[in-house]
Amino acid sequence: MREQQIYEFKHDKKNGVYIGLSKYEFGYVYSCYPCFLSFLMFGLILKINGDITPIVMIGTLAVPIGLGYIPAYKAVFSSDCYLEYFKEFEKENRDWHRKWARITTAFCIGGVLISLLSIAAAWAILLW
Repeated sequence: MREQQIYEFKHDKKNGVYIGLSKYEFGYVYSCYPCFLSFLMFGLILKINGDITPIVMIGTLAVPIGLGYIPAYKAVFSSDCYLEYFKEFEKENRDWHRKWARITTAFCIGGVLISLLSIAAAWAILLW
């Protein structure tokens, strides 16, 4: 009985620990892509003005990330849409799951790489 409760605590598709963690991880990884635009804008504004106020800095970084992240989050997690995705995933075969595991890994690694590239691009703009 205890093992079943622990399993449900971790793996419950609606309120489990892993779903909660996946929402945060989704946000972190997905925010990396709009981060590129944020850092480019930040570098350009800093290059043009030479100085930047904290409000402009926060706006430059937060607005593109928010505009990119909010629609993606709503598409996946609003109204528990992800539960429908679970149903589709459970129907598929092993090769399909492998393919999407590779795509997901590439998406996550790409997010980290684009974040690093965006910082390098902002730095290059400043030095240019």
